[in-house]
Amino acid sequence: MSPLMQLMPSSQLQGHVLCLPELAVALPDTLQATWLQVGAETLITLHQELDKVQGQPDWILGDESTPALPWLLAIARFPDAGRAFSQFGGWCVLKGRGGTSSESGDTVPLSAPPATPVVPLIECGITADSSRCAPTEAVSEPAIAIALETNQQPYLAAMPAKDALVEMQENSDKQLLFELFKHTAWEDTTDNRAQCERIEQQLLKRAICMPSLASEITQMRKKGEKARALADELLQRWNKHGDTPEFRAWFDAAKNSEGKWVSKHLDITLNKLQKFLQKQAVRHKASAGSYTSHLPSVVLVEGHHPNSLRYLQPAAQWDILIDETGQHFDQKADDLPYSDKDLGRIVALAIPQGIKLPPLKKGFHAADESAQEVDDAVACLMSARVGLFGFTANDAGSQGIHWINHVRQVVRWVLMQLPFRSDCQNVIQCHIENRGQYKNGMRLDALEEIISSELHDLDPERFQRLILRLNIIGKEGHPYNGYVDAVAFTWGSPAAVSRDRLKKSLLQGHCLLRPDQAAMERLYLAISRQATLSASDWYALCGALDEENSSGLIHSYLHELGQRTRKSPHQWRHYLDAVQTSLRLKQYRLTTLAHALQWLDDWRPEGEQFSGPLQLEFAAARLALANHRGRIEPELVSRCIELARELRDEMAPQCCETLLRVATLSTNYFDFDLLRTELEDWRQQPIATVGKLNRAKLCSALGQLYAFKGELDTALTEFDQALTTFASLSDPIQAQREAGQTSVYRLIVLMDGPLGDTELEAELTRHFRDVTRKANLPDAARSLAASGHEQRFDQHLLLRACITRPALMHAVITDYLATQDKWERDIDDHPWPLINAYRAWLLVNSGKAALASEFINQAIDACTADEAGLTLRWMGLVLHRLAERLKLEGVNATGVSLTSLIQELPNVPQAGLTLAEPLALLRATLPFNFH
Repeated sequence: MSPLMQLMPSSQLQGHVLCLPELAVALPDTLQATWLQVGAETLITLHQELDKVQGQPDWILGDESTPALPWLLAIARFPDAGRAFSQFGGWCVLKGRGGTSSESGDTVPLSAPPATPVVPLIECGITADSSRCAPTEAVSEPAIAIALETNQQPYLAAMPAKDALVEMQENSDKQLLFELFKHTAWEDTTDNRAQCERIEQQLLKRAICMPSLASEITQMRKKGEKARALADELLQRWNKHGDTPEFRAWFDAAKNSEGKWVSKHLDITLNKLQKFLQKQAVRHKASAGSYTSHLPSVVLVEGHHPNSLRYLQPAAQWDILIDETGQHFDQKADDLPYSDKDLGRIVALAIPQGIKLPPLKKGFHAADESAQEVDDAVACLMSARVGLFGFTANDAGSQGIHWINHVRQVVRWVLMQLPFRSDCQNVIQCHIENRGQYKNGMRLDALEEIISSELHDLDPERFQRLILRLNIIGKEGHPYNGYVDAVAFTWGSPAAVSRDRLKKSLLQGHCLLRPDQAAMERLYLAISRQATLSASDWYALCGALDEENSSGLIHSYLHELGQRTRKSPHQWRHYLDAVQTSLRLKQYRLTTLAHALQWLDDWRPEGEQFSGPLQLEFAAARLALANHRGRIEPELVSRCIELARELRDEMAPQCCETLLRVATLSTNYFDFDLLRTELEDWRQQPIATVGKLNRAKLCSALGQLYAFKGELDTALTEFDQALTTFASLSDPIQAQREAGQTSVYRLIVLMDGPLGDTELEAELTRHFRDVTRKANLPDAARSLAASGHEQRFDQHLLLRACITRPALMHAVITDYLATQDKWERDIDDHPWPLINAYRAWLLVNSGKAALASEFINQAIDACTADEAGLTLRWMGLVLHRLAERLKLEGVNATGVSLTSLIQELPNVPQAGLTLAEPLALLRATLPFNFH
């Protein structure tokens, strides 16, 4: 390529020219010039300006300082126009009139703006046009490619820095073919597939002049696919057998049977694997036997996390470092559970001007460091006035299927929360760690403009002085990059020490969002626009109250909305209608329903009242919520019973359901006779009065009450009758769903009774075959050991059988313990404290006392947390006594006063606390399914 390019003089411009912002040249009078207004920099205003252009321009003219967005939209609107930018008193022609590129003898001046690679924009159907065939001479417009995805969410194809662009532009055919091979051989992700398509389209343009290139493209695709398949097989063979002679023979044969590129790819794959294992061995040796993080436990400040973005002090300059962990940021993420290490997670660290962090060692990478070094890095952040924020790729707030979309979203989400200065410009420098084709040095100018424009449209006053800069950096591109890497690693790592660090940091659920906290962005949009929430959004926000601390924005916004709604009876009734619709369709979560009804009650306009049936639903929902949390509210119990009796003739099925909830709640304060007689009376009513489903539930509830009292034979009869009635329901799916919990109750009674091991084994095998599709108990144990929230009751049942019938379950215990690395540990609601307590029991019996102490501590902590109800606190006290019987060391104190607890729970079987034998202790103090 020649070093200089001959510029076209202005005299050769003819006809109608469209002049873009920042163009500052004098044009010949013979030209018909249309000037876009300076400051037309948002999508809306640019479209409005382009709508005013009369006819088809012959030329689109700009300057090297013209932003990318006007270039893009003008080219998309007028694709046949020539394109040129002002340079040294002349014009650098990017595309001539009628679609012709600059002459083959012309070259780009060294001082000209970089030209993008000739890459078609599949996402929006816009192609960077060039008729040039020679790869080293192709020149296209200096615009950035943007595709508009669903919901008007932009997708950006980033523009590299000048040196990277020149290198890409000068790639030979062979170099591009290698890039195609490389991206095909890498993991099959949406981003890699998109890059392959871009490279292939560029090669196909060149194939117009060199037809043989088309067949080489196909060959490279096949070679890449072969390399990826062999690399996958390499990992499978290594994981199964290790570095054996057989593996080496296969490896050598695979390399020799393919070309040098495939062979090199296999060498790289094996080399990376070996280096990873070496680093892991060093890391494991350094933290051998350590399952506990030494990170000091973080304390919330008035209910919020000290690293919450919203509670930082305002600053005029911020550095935002963005990193990710996990593999999948596309559609595959939607199918992954939250605990999966391959689930993509995006993390941002916000550092205000003036905050200095201690320098990390050169090349710090959390995955390669010791647990203590990662602890130290995270601890430094916890004590600094910096902010953290992150979300997963399957979060409902995520947009798009590309990694860059998640980057865009985290930038927007962070900027909506950051406290800005109102008296000056706010400069935000975002440093994004490179990934895939987004390499160190790439510029994201168009993405800067898009995000800035979106935010300005959202809240002009807040964002009018925003200056946003986005930079792609390498791992060592910023001295603090290791800090955000440490947080991302901790969040995504399945290692016990990382899970403990994450728990002690309190980041999860406050700064690092779980997918069920997806209502946050909708809230910010509503607050910024002061819009009236739709009924569905209002109801969803009520359901999100438990996902945020009481001082968070959801609470404050709903409070503001309540003040406005109290003055608008029409809007209040609109929200009330949404609740009644959910009740009628039975499409609701009890926690959401309770919060929604409480909000309606708190902000009820003068003269508005709940009807009798709605009062019953309100009381019943609050009761169910109290039951779920193990709380005791005698006044609420009395109110529910009173309403159910008053409305019995008006709505018998609903009244029956309410009394069933009251009966369940009464067991939480160890009163097993409160409603037994009344439930017996309801069971004698005609089925047409209460409904077949309620008849079955009455039998199941009575069975539970008898089981709590130790009357196992009577309980078993009730459970069998309940299951028979459930089975007669017309909807088989509903029948199976409703019968599930009663089946568990029945098996608990069987394992506590005199049933022999052989008969019990048959019952358990049949049950777990139905729920896990596994033919035998050991296989079921491996499946349930890796399960989460959905199968928590079945996992509890399995472990309960292991504790009560250890001889029968010996093989099951062995298989369950062998899957320890897959155990879910971050869930604390019932019955997870019991699950973790039983895990501790099994672990101490297998000689792992230190690990057992960790699990029993997590169980006790969950039961005795500040928000725990009385029943759970009693359970925590019992589990502490169990830990003593198991002779575990380092067990946390419960902080529960037995004397105070008995005053509020006078019926608890406190005498059982003196029993020495562990199982006898549990049976006496936590009867039936309480253990």
